Amino acid sequence: MALDLLADMKSLITNAINGLPSKAVASEFTADVEDCISVEQSGGFDPEHTFSGGNSSLQKPVIVRPSFQVSIRHRNEGIMHDWWDKIKEALDGKANYTVNGRTYLIIEQQGDIIPLGRDSNRRHIEVLNFNTMIINS
Repeated sequence: MALDLLADMKSLITNAINGLPSKAVASEFTADVEDCISVEQSGGFDPEHTFSGGNSSLQKPVIVRPSFQVSIRHRNEGIMHDWWDKIKEALDGKANYTVNGRTYLIIEQQGDIIPLGRDSNRRHIEVLNFNTMIINS
């Protein structure tokens, strides 16, 4: 589930920001891309189960609730904030989104953007967390 979730979110982000090279969205910041976005799974919440007949100890969860974090590293704070606007618009509140057989009941922003300061090359770094609910088919 983790790799599928990350690929799905990377695709939504890449489509939301016009002209963003696909290698600028990765699972971690890379040295060869100056301005980039990282998407990483960050845990999640208890899955939801139903227990209807049969051996209830073998019931798989019907809904899983992973969470993920989006990080941006950018030289220009203004452009970075434009990217955040586009990312939030693409992800926050997205409901009943189906891709590759997975249905995201909802993707929702958790909290607000957290500034982490600058890296050793003076690039701005900020993060934002999201929760999801996915039908586990």
